[in-house]
Amino acid sequence: MALFKSTHPNFRRLTLPDALDTPPACFRYDHKSALDRKLDLYSERAFYYSYYETVIRAPTTLDVYQQLLNDSSVEHPTPINALSRFNIYPELVLGLFYRLFGTYLPISAHDLMMAVSFILAGIQWAGFAYLAVIVTENPLNGILAMALCCMHADTMTRADMLMLRENFALPFFWWQVAALLRYLGDVDKTWRSTFVGTTIAMLCSWQFTPMLLLLELVAVFAAYCTNVALPAHVILAVDAMSEAAVIGVLMMLGNSMIAGSLWVLALATTWLVLRYLPSDLNTLHNIMQGAIIACATLAIKKLLSLTFNRDDSHIFTILEALLAEDYDLLTALYVCSAAYIPITPSQLSAYWDSGLVPLAALGATIVILMALLYQYVGQHTPLMETTIATALCLVLICLGLGIQRHENLKSHALTDTNMRALVKYLRKAVPANHTILSDPVLSSSIKLLTRHHIVLHPHAESASVHQRYQDVFQIVAPISEQQAANLMEKYDAQWMVLAQGPCELTCPSGMPLSYYATQPSHLNNYRSVPAPTVMLSGHGVS
Repeated sequence: MALFKSTHPNFRRLTLPDALDTPPACFRYDHKSALDRKLDLYSERAFYYSYYETVIRAPTTLDVYQQLLNDSSVEHPTPINALSRFNIYPELVLGLFYRLFGTYLPISAHDLMMAVSFILAGIQWAGFAYLAVIVTENPLNGILAMALCCMHADTMTRADMLMLRENFALPFFWWQVAALLRYLGDVDKTWRSTFVGTTIAMLCSWQFTPMLLLLELVAVFAAYCTNVALPAHVILAVDAMSEAAVIGVLMMLGNSMIAGSLWVLALATTWLVLRYLPSDLNTLHNIMQGAIIACATLAIKKLLSLTFNRDDSHIFTILEALLAEDYDLLTALYVCSAAYIPITPSQLSAYWDSGLVPLAALGATIVILMALLYQYVGQHTPLMETTIATALCLVLICLGLGIQRHENLKSHALTDTNMRALVKYLRKAVPANHTILSDPVLSSSIKLLTRHHIVLHPHAESASVHQRYQDVFQIVAPISEQQAANLMEKYDAQWMVLAQGPCELTCPSGMPLSYYATQPSHLNNYRSVPAPTVMLSGHGVS
């Protein structure tokens, strides 16, 4: 790890001492010091947790909102509205709770956050089990669904990693889906309120919630087109979705990833079509309505993108890059780290070895054969017998996954971020009013552990930060001292921290991530301004 200090025009390179011995990994947080507990946090987890500490440390509640609404600590020197930009309502609510009742609690602020995260994880899988019960009308499937999740837990790294946005949003998601199904079948105010409330909680907790809700809206409209759900009930469900969307946008203070999302646009066009075009039990007529909604939504989205010269359809941008095999830095960050990558042959082989694929295929075959048999004899397929066959299939899958999970646990080990020496040095050497420039992962830990202002954070989804990413990520490639000094001067940073050596991640194109850090952005119009090119033959530092 290397660290640069700029006292422009002077510029010098400092080498940090070796890190202290890594302490033994431990699952029990009460065995760790306050510093070690924070060192366990990483990237987004450290970044969002720093806002939790901001809420707790602020002198008054009014200062909490002032710091969040005018925050220059994460995109220095530009002030941003953190409450609108980031989904930090969980940190805000828990932080305010700790401010009020912390003196009466027997645990620290960190342990409160961990406890709430574990409680939410329990609520999440309870909701998943309840959803399985109401879909199949068989309590046995609820138990088996939860067992399946437990057996497969080590592969759900994002959904089960504590303090990530998913950890706060997904517990509400399963209950939201269950409430929607109940509401479609029985229009009741209780289910409507539950559906609206859980949808709002999701919107305030996770920036990718609109993508889930878009898929949900498509599924609801598919049920409408095929007459599975009553048209009147679907219209009421869309009304409830619209209510949740309006409240969510207001609570997020106009967050563009929600307000300008395909979900909101599709929801608006769906509401208009269902309200002003007469419904019909004819499936073809309903499909035509769906085509109108899809075309209108995409046309409005394209028009807004051209009008405002920006687009926050983050996932669609990544999918576009994958299909075209044409990446820029922002898409390469996800693709090179194996996110959004289609299933590989080796993964399919692992699923086959675990028994998941053959047993799932066997279970599906049994269900289909039973349905065909009862159709042949002129009777409806008994729901109970079908769900029993499905439950037996799940039991076999759980057994197969259990074998694979045992093998995975043998090689599983906790790792330490090994940043203790860096934190000790920064706390001692860097004045409180100085800004530190580093990559998003290191920056998150630096902000949490030292409270210094940083230039870049790991929340890359907002279009307004893309050019900043292109600039700062020059440091993953060999960079001259003069280029480093220029970059620090541009963002008013007095210190630069680099990870050990350049990033060696290789993208599907065969190029390292550092290649995309030196190329102009080109995928979208709003990122068409060429970024400064780093001379790869320049003097490298590490």
